[in-house]
Amino acid sequence: MNSRLKTALSTIVFMTLMFSAIGICAAEERTPLSVRDYDEVVLAGRNDSVVGTILQDDNDGVRIVQDGHSDKGVWYPRTQIAKIEYRQTAEQAVQRRGAEALAANDFTDLLRTMKWGVEKSVKDAALDLGQKALARKGSTDIAALVMTLLWEKDDAAGVATAAKQGMALDPRWPLGYLNLAKALEKLGQAEELKKLVQAWLDVMPTSPDANRYAATAAEIAGDVPAALAAYRKLWELHHDAAAGLAYARLSLRRGGSERVVALKTAQALIDAQQNVAAAQIIAGSALVAGGDPALDAQAQPLLEAGLAAAAGADSGVSDELKIWAEYNLGLIAFRAGRFDVARKAWADLKHPAAIVASGILDRRPVPVAEVPDALRALAADLDASLDLEAKRHREAAATLADAKLPPKRQQFLTQIAAMLAKPSDETLKALSLWDTDEARRWQAYGCLISNRLAQVDAILAKLPSDDGYAAVARVYLAAAQKDDAKARELFLTVSGSKNPPADYVARLTAEYAAANNEHVTENFDWPEGDQLATGWQSSTPGTGIHVHAVDGKLLLEGTQAASDESVSRVWYTVPADRVRAAEISLDLSAIAEATAGFELLDEAQANGVALAVQPDNRIAWRALKVGVWGDWQPLSVLQGRQVTMKVEYDRGRVFVLTTDDPAQRIATGVDLGNKTQVVNVGEFGAAKPGVAWKLAADDFKVQLKPIASR
Repeated sequence: MNSRLKTALSTIVFMTLMFSAIGICAAEERTPLSVRDYDEVVLAGRNDSVVGTILQDDNDGVRIVQDGHSDKGVWYPRTQIAKIEYRQTAEQAVQRRGAEALAANDFTDLLRTMKWGVEKSVKDAALDLGQKALARKGSTDIAALVMTLLWEKDDAAGVATAAKQGMALDPRWPLGYLNLAKALEKLGQAEELKKLVQAWLDVMPTSPDANRYAATAAEIAGDVPAALAAYRKLWELHHDAAAGLAYARLSLRRGGSERVVALKTAQALIDAQQNVAAAQIIAGSALVAGGDPALDAQAQPLLEAGLAAAAGADSGVSDELKIWAEYNLGLIAFRAGRFDVARKAWADLKHPAAIVASGILDRRPVPVAEVPDALRALAADLDASLDLEAKRHREAAATLADAKLPPKRQQFLTQIAAMLAKPSDETLKALSLWDTDEARRWQAYGCLISNRLAQVDAILAKLPSDDGYAAVARVYLAAAQKDDAKARELFLTVSGSKNPPADYVARLTAEYAAANNEHVTENFDWPEGDQLATGWQSSTPGTGIHVHAVDGKLLLEGTQAASDESVSRVWYTVPADRVRAAEISLDLSAIAEATAGFELLDEAQANGVALAVQPDNRIAWRALKVGVWGDWQPLSVLQGRQVTMKVEYDRGRVFVLTTDDPAQRIATGVDLGNKTQVVNVGEFGAAKPGVAWKLAADDFKVQLKPIASR
C-alpha cells in the first residue's frame, strides 16, 4: 500500500473518531434527564460547586444565592465557571432535552427522552415531543409510543394519524396496521377499514390480526363465505381457538355438508381443551342438524354439558349458543315423542325458531311477517296447513302464493287444498302417492269429511299405533258410524296417545267426558308441570307467562313480555247447549298491576264476557262483541284477594253474578245465540311489559243441563 493511500485511510479514521467524539460531547452537553429542585454552579479548577438560586445570569457571569442564605448572593464571572445545572421539573427536562434531540434529528435520544417522561408521569410532554418528531420523520418506535399515549386519551383520530405516519416509514409495519384498524373501527369508518384490511392482507396474507379483522367484517356484512375463509386460515395456520370456534359456528349455521366441518372443528377444540363448553354445544347441534334421531343420543349429553358449563361465570359461551343448546334439546325431546319437554324448552325461549317450532307443535299460527326471512317459508307452511285444515281455502291460497316453499312442498299443500275443495277419488289418490305420516293424516281427514268411512281404518292403520291424530280420528270415525259406545271407549285412549291435536281433544272432551254428568268439576289435582289435563288448552303468544300446575292450582305466572297480544289464557271447552253456569275460585294476591280474572268466550274467542279485578280492588266486567272489547263495568268491592267469579249462560245470553242470589244477576247484553257449538271458560291475565304477576285457580265448576233437555 503506497504512502498516499495510507495517509488517506488514516485521515478517514481520524475524522470518524473526531465526529464520534463530537457526537458524544454533544449528547453529554444536553440537558440532563433529571429533576432538580435547585440551581448549581460548578466552579472551574476546583472540585467544588455552589448550590442555591440564580438571581442573575448573563454573558459576564452568574449571581447565585446559596441555600440557607438571604443575602444578595455571590457573583461568579464566566472564567471561574466550569458548568451550570439549572433547576427543572420533569416536564421541563423532557421539553429541553427533547428540543435539543429534535434539533439534532437524534430520534434515538428523543425516544429515550419520551420514555423517561412517561416514567416520570409527564405523558403530555412526552406525547407532544413524539408528535413533533413524527411531523418531521421520527421512527416506528416513536409512533408506537405515541399511539399508546393517544389510546390512553381515547383519541382514535390521533392514533390513526400516528399509525399512518409510522406506516409511511415502514409499509409492512404490523403494529401500524393493527392500530389503524382499531382506530377506524372506533371512528365508525367502515369503508376505510375495509380498504385497509384488504391492503393489509395484500402485504401480509397470513397475518392473524388482518385475517381476524377480515373475518369479523365479513360476518357483520353477511358475507359468510369470506368470513369462513378468514376464520379457517386463522384456525389452520395459527391454531387460533377463538377463530376455530367461529369457524365451527358459521359452518354449522351455513348448514348442508358444512355441518360435518363444524362437528370436526368443534371436536378438535374439545380434544385440545379449548373453548370446551361452546364447542360441545356446536358439536351437539351439528349432530342434531343431521336429522338422524339415532344421533340424538350422542348429541344430548354434549348439549347438556355445554349448557351446564355455560351457566358458570366467564364461561365464554355466547347467548346465541345457549339458545342453540336449549332449542336443540327441545328438538331431541320432540323427536322422541316427549312433547311436554319440547314445549317447555321452546316456551322459555324468545327466539323466532322456538316460536315457529312451538307453533308447529301446538298447531298455532305464526304470522309470517313477524319472523326472519330464513323462517318465513316454514311459518307460511304452518299457517297454510292450519288454514287448509280449517277449510279457509282463500287464506291458504294467498299464503301459498307468497310463500317461497320448496317445489315439492308447494305441490303437496296445493294438492291438499284441491282435496279439501273437492274430496274426490282423484284428489285423495294424489295424496296417497306421498309416503309420509302427514299425507296419511290428511287422507284420513279427507275421507272423514267426504263420508268415505270404509277407507279410514286402512289409512289410520299405517300410522304409528300411538299416533295422537289417529287416536282422535278413530273417535270421529266411530261417531260418524253412529257407534256411540265405541266412540266413548276410543275417547278414553286419546289421553295415552302422542301429541293429539289439542283443539280436537277439547271438543271430544266436551262431548264425552261429562256426557251423563250434571257438573264438570276440576280441582287441578294434576302432576306438577306444564302438562295440562285432557280438555284444557292454553295460549301465551309471546307474553312470557308460564302455564303450569303446582300444589292443586292452575297457575298463570311470569314477567310480562312485550308482544302484539298481551293476554295469556287457559280454558276448558264445553258444549254450548249444555251450559247453565260456570264459576272459578281465584287467588289474586300476586297479580300486582295485572288485570286478571275469569272469562267465557265463544269458540272463535270473538264474543263473550270477562270478569277481572281492577286496581281499585273492585271486580268489573266487560263484553266482547265481534272481536271488540267494551268498557269495564264495576261490580262489588272485594274483601281480600280470594274470590269466586261466576257467570250464567241461558240460551246464548250471558249474565254475571255478584252474589248467589239469582235476582242479583246482571245482564251483559252478550248473546251468542246459536252462533257457536262450544264455549270456552277459564282464567286469563294481562299486564304492561316488565310486570311480574301470578294468577292461581284452585277450583273450577261448570253446571250442565241434562242430556234429555238438549
